[in-house]
Amino acid sequence: MIEPYLEKHGKAALLFSGGIDSLALLEHTKDFHDKIIALYCDTGAAFPHVRQFVVDTLERYGIEYYIVKSDVMRFQADNGIPADIVPISYTKVISEAKREEPSVKVVQWTACCMNCLWLPMIRFVKDLGLSLVLRGHKKADELNGVDSGTIEDGITVINPLDDWSDKDVEEFLESRGIGVPRQYGEMKDSLDCYCCTAPLFGGLNKARKRLLFMKRYYPLQYETLVKHLDDVYGAALVEINNLGILLEEVG
Repeated sequence: MIEPYLEKHGKAALLFSGGIDSLALLEHTKDFHDKIIALYCDTGAAFPHVRQFVVDTLERYGIEYYIVKSDVMRFQADNGIPADIVPISYTKVISEAKREEPSVKVVQWTACCMNCLWLPMIRFVKDLGLSLVLRGHKKADELNGVDSGTIEDGITVINPLDDWSDKDVEEFLESRGIGVPRQYGEMKDSLDCYCCTAPLFGGLNKARKRLLFMKRYYPLQYETLVKHLDDVYGAALVEINNLGILLEEVG
């Protein structure tokens, strides 16, 4: 599937997170690794075991790779911590408009991911002079993301595993004898940032497993995360309570 694109673009960037989908993509495209550069984004809050797995894996494959740096802590300090529920009074734009500093500042979690993961990678792709990006995204994934074949600002995005299922990925890796990061023994989560305060997107069960994993293996980061989650909960509760009061009064 990727041969025509490589013929047209010359080389491609493969976005590698260390998750099982990008791991399957790395293996699936190994016959073309001489024309592929792997990119991993370290936000400054990468789980150490994931980052080590990424480096060890890319070294083992012998593929050219770069670690792209971003600063998620700086982004959150400037814009707020990411949240599944965003109480508007606690956002940067409203707090600045009201000239009031809220007890906690929050931001939509997609903005955090966009600015700390996707955009740094795309900027790096452009700096390398590349115009083709390969992703491990599948149609079966919960979040649609960028459709295969999308062309934006001169960058073509291809998802070679688009028609694969989760089971296809797992069976493919197992058939090749490829190990996965240790968290996959407990949950299906690539674990991008240990400071992520928006764990509910994948459902309550997945969020619970993520936090329990952190509590067991990363207790210091877990304690900080729980404090920030409590801050988000408190802010959201204020807005929800106010809405409830309003409905009671006018109902």
